[in-house]
This record gives sequence, C-alpha cells and structure tokens, in this order.
Amino acid sequence: FQFPVGTPSRFLDFNWQFESPLPDFHVAPLQSGNFLYGGLFDPHFGHFMVECIHRLWAWRHTGGTYDGLVFAPTPRHRPKALLPGFVMQTLAWFGIPLERVIFLNEPRRFACLHVPEVGKHRGRGPSPGYLAMLAKVLDLPEPHGHGDRLYLSRRRLPWNNGRFLAEAGLEYWLSSHGFEILYPETMTLAEQVARYQGAVEILIA
Repeated sequence: FQFPVGTPSRFLDFNWQFESPLPDFHVAPLQSGNFLYGGLFDPHFGHFMVECIHRLWAWRHTGGTYDGLVFAPTPRHRPKALLPGFVMQTLAWFGIPLERVIFLNEPRRFACLHVPEVGKHRGRGPSPGYLAMLAKVLDLPEPHGHGDRLYLSRRRLPWNNGRFLAEAGLEYWLSSHGFEILYPETMTLAEQVARYQGAVEILIA
C-alpha cells in the first residue's frame, strides 16, 4: 500500500539470489497475531544505523498494535549472542520493547505481517517526509549545547578501523577555527545524539 503506482526505482537494482533448493515454507510453523517486519538486522554499528532501522518508523506511526517486530538477521548475528548496547538503545527510542523482537533464524509463517516502506536506503537520500516522521516517533534525548561545531575524529581508533595519517594536525587546525573534537567511541549513544542535536555543524572524515 505504500506504493500504489509501480515499484520505486531504488529497488530495481537488486539481484536476488536464493539457495537451491528452497526450504519448504508450507510446513513452517504459523505465528498467529499481528507483526511488523523490521527488515535486515546486522549487529555492526554502521550497518545497523545505515541499513537496519528504516522500517521501524511504522511501530508507532501506522497506529497498529503489533505483537512483535520481526528481523531477518545477517550471518554476522549469532542467535544467542548478546545484543550490542546501541541496538537496545535505538529500539527504546522507537518505543519497541526488546522482549517483543523476533530474529528469524529458520523459516516461519505469520498470520499477519506488515511490511512498511524503507524510509531511507543505503547510498540514497531519505524518502519525502521521512525525517519529519522520525521527529514524531522517536523519543530522543534533549539536545546538549547550542550552535556547537563538532568534528568526529578517528584518531583514537586502531589503524585497521579507519584511522588516517596526520589527523592530529587536522584536529589542531579545526580546534583553532572553533570546532570541538569528539571521539564517538568514548561516548554512549545517548550522549552522541544529544551532542549532534545541539550542533549547528558536524564534520565527519
């Protein structure tokens, strides 16, 4: 129902590949109730924030009462592994109780599964109205600071995690031009979001 006229062009560049033979979904257990499909789940911070949260707007926005949220996890997610703190914090901001999240590690059928539009796809901008919608459904922390100019540094990361040469010099130059240097890996997700909300300019290398 999200796209009454054709399929959006951003979905046309996918090449779907299935394992052969396909599992027999007809014998999969049937889950009664009303569920929301959350899409892909990857416990990696970057992938989770860029790819895995952009169907969650529907939990509150559609007005439906859902019995649970259904994620399709990547192989990186181990079924009994502890969820990273940023996942639990993000779900809380969307108002989604952790005990109502289902990770599909085997075929399952659902009596009712709502598949909402992806508000933002990797490599493309947000859908029209998506950012305004997020402002209504998210319970984010209050902004910290007013009009701050921030630089998110990689200097304290290991070399194999994106650190680059001469960043200390870049930090010195930016500091002299009014930027505050932040090291996101030393902050909680709530602290980061509060600072970003209070900033007027954010630089990311």
